Amino acid sequence: ASASIDGLACIHDTSQSTEDAALKSVLNVNGPIRDIGFFGPQYEGLFCVTTSESLSLWHHESAQRIHDFGYDIRSHLSSLSNMDIHYLLGCQWQNDSPTKQQLNLIAGTANGEAAIFRVD
Repeated sequence: ASASIDGLACIHDTSQSTEDAALKSVLNVNGPIRDIGFFGPQYEGLFCVTTSESLSLWHHESAQRIHDFGYDIRSHLSSLSNMDIHYLLGCQWQNDSPTKQQLNLIAGTANGEAAIFRVD
């Protein structure tokens, strides 16, 4: 996968011999992308964190958006944590066992505090 400030995340199959054949999906995130990564039991999901501190989740094979947390996510996280969340650091897929699989979002404050939130 690759992404950029143009707001597009591209999924490639690197086993293909040509660039045209390798391009599988193009996702329009509608904002400059800072961080992407795969998640899910089969890594079928893709998270996208933008430079404007929004988060969206995608099914990359079908190029369908699963959920867009939008720009209100920081105020929502602030109310959950009693911290003034200023930025999103990124996500991490936790795959400890078949019964403990979850996507976590790491967010922080301007004072250097950080918190981990389960993304549901």
